[in-house]
Amino acid sequence: MSSSWAVFLDTVKSTKGFRQADDLKSLIEGAQTDPLGFLMVQGEMLEMYLEQFANKDIDIQEFETSVRAIRELIEIESVKMSPEDLERATGLMTGIEALILHSLLPILKES
Repeated sequence: MSSSWAVFLDTVKSTKGFRQADDLKSLIEGAQTDPLGFLMVQGEMLEMYLEQFANKDIDIQEFETSVRAIRELIEIESVKMSPEDLERATGLMTGIEALILHSLLPILKES
């Protein structure tokens, strides 16, 4: 796990009450170890964008756009997946929506 994005999430957890920080870390780490290479790459991309945002290399709009693109790409690719892979892909999409788009982003936009 890259330290700056994890530290960033811990900071948001302690300063802004983002209680789902550990869940988001687990979601990303789980995706990065997924046996389906496509989902693994999406987990790596999530980490990269979070890392870039934590390091202020991208702004909140770029971060949101990138995360939404990952979520949409997973949805598009899911039509080709086996039932087992589809279940994991759906879990990743749901996690992105709940943990990033509906929980983390509103907190970050308040700042």
